[in-house]
This record gives sequence, C-alpha cells and structure tokens, in this order.
Amino acid sequence: MHKPSILIVVPTFLEANLLFPSKSLNPAVNLHSLHQGNVNVDLLISGVGLTFTTHSLTKHLARKTYHFAVMAGVAGSYEKEMPLASVFQVVSESFSDLGVLSSQGFESVFDMKLVLPQQIPFSDGLLYNYSLINNQAVMQLPTTQGHSVNLLHQPMAKYQEHFKGLESMEGAAFFYVCLHEKLPFVELRAVSNYVGESDKSQWKIKEAIEQLRHTIEQMLSELLV
Repeated sequence: MHKPSILIVVPTFLEANLLFPSKSLNPAVNLHSLHQGNVNVDLLISGVGLTFTTHSLTKHLARKTYHFAVMAGVAGSYEKEMPLASVFQVVSESFSDLGVLSSQGFESVFDMKLVLPQQIPFSDGLLYNYSLINNQAVMQLPTTQGHSVNLLHQPMAKYQEHFKGLESMEGAAFFYVCLHEKLPFVELRAVSNYVGESDKSQWKIKEAIEQLRHTIEQMLSELLV
C-alpha cells in the first residue's frame, strides 16, 4: 500500500518556520521534505501573492503527484466577530480586485464579461472547494469565504465594506490550480488581524500561527494511525 502523500503550501518562510519550528528549514530553498512517519509530507513555500503561488504550485505539481494539498497561512478578517488567532477552513475564494476601479465604482472581469462567471473552474464568478477531506481536525473547523487581493489601497476600502470572511493574497490562486489539476485540497487560515488595522502592534501573527500549527499537527496525527 502506498503511503499517503500530502503537499503543504505556505506563502512565506516566516509562516513556514513558525509552523514547523523543529524542522530547521533552509530559507534559500522553497521545497522541504518533512518526513512525517508513514505519511509523505512535502512543504512548498510558494511566495507571496497570486502570481508567485500560481507559478510555483503549477511547476511543482507537474513534477510530482499528491493525494491532497493543504494551504496554510495567516489572513486578515473583514469581520470583528472572528476572534484573532482563530482558525478557519476557507471553502470558497475569489480574485476580489481583478477588474477596473473607476469613479463609478469597481467592475470585476465578470461584470465586464471578459471572463464568463461559469467558465471552468468558476461558479458564478467564485471558486468553490468540492473536495471531501475525511479528517476530523479539518471537518470540525468553522468555514468561511476568502477574498484574494494583490493590493490594499484606500479607494478599494468602500468597495470592500460588504465583504465577509477572510482576506489573503494567495488563496484564489491555490484554489484555481488545484481545481484545474483535479487535486483534492483544503485551505486553512488563522486570523492575524482585522482588515484595515494599520497598527501592526495589534496584529497577532505568532499567536495565529501557533493555533494553526496545532490544527495541522492534529490533521497529520489522524493520518499517522
């Protein structure tokens, strides 16, 4: 019987180093083998943002196949009801600033009919995770939606007022690639800050990653029995 093979995708070395403090990760390389007992676990540091993530993940999946992939990292929350350092499973994603911002407001590429809202792998302009990951550590997490952006700037703030869920810079790229490659996947995000909070002393990055680390350890421990 083949060992389960898992790819964990983390945007930055900072996040990866805090998630796996005992692994002596080399900051000069972006791929690491974590040697987790009877599970083959690779760690890919994808880089910040949609472009870096799309390229590094697609390139790596062309070389090696996996049973499923996990994206893990911190995110900002649009909702103050989400406690800092809490962990969520992101079940839908969108390219939330892909379009045109004018004096009339924001128009997405779907509004402008540059991309059809049902064009594979989209559904009504969103990316949904249909994967069935039978893992209690994942299944017990609260779920939310994700918004992936390239740039934060003041003119977008009014447009984003109605957003719910979490904001990151990589999630939609991860969804997009995994859906195209038909690779089961899950995105796990811990809330490090509230969107719009410029005082970084109020952010809880280390605390968020610590909670995320516990979740990943629980997820992997189920696979080791």
